[in-house]
Amino acid sequence: MKVNDFIECGISITWTLLLICFDSNKLLRNSQYEQRFLSASEVIEYARSSLVSSDSMDICRIAILGESEEQEIASRLTSLSGSERCLYEHEFRKFRYMYLSKNMPNEDEEYIHGILRFSELWDKFGFPDDSPNMFYRFAEFSRKNYERLFTKHNEWLRNELIFLRNHHYGERHNLYECN
Repeated sequence: MKVNDFIECGISITWTLLLICFDSNKLLRNSQYEQRFLSASEVIEYARSSLVSSDSMDICRIAILGESEEQEIASRLTSLSGSERCLYEHEFRKFRYMYLSKNMPNEDEEYIHGILRFSELWDKFGFPDDSPNMFYRFAEFSRKNYERLFTKHNEWLRNELIFLRNHHYGERHNLYECN
């Protein structure tokens, strides 16, 4: 994933979102061996591009860090995130949307593998209540059910993107646009 993936989708970038993406392999279930969704170099580059509009010492510090200084990057992102007026859960939804859209099986995939991949993706998020995933017994695995599941996921992604573009959360309990 790249920061530009969010920008191209019309999803606003916050330091909290960057922190979530940078810590993604620690946040998702059974993902400790996955690569981070956002690399140290991408965070550093974003910080450098943000220097034009900010004089934050945390941003300056990230901009001069090396890629191997991951703990310091995480620490500075945590500080920047704490200073934002954004609701963590909303920023996590942005990450979840992008993660799912980038890792979703394709329509032509073998249906058994596709159904299992959908379940595996939602398992990483603990099968939240708003998940479009449907559980099928193995005997119910069929091309028709896979196509139904694929369609439901595409609808969910479209609706989630509309929501994320139109709702900006600030002050942990009130609706405001994030900084």
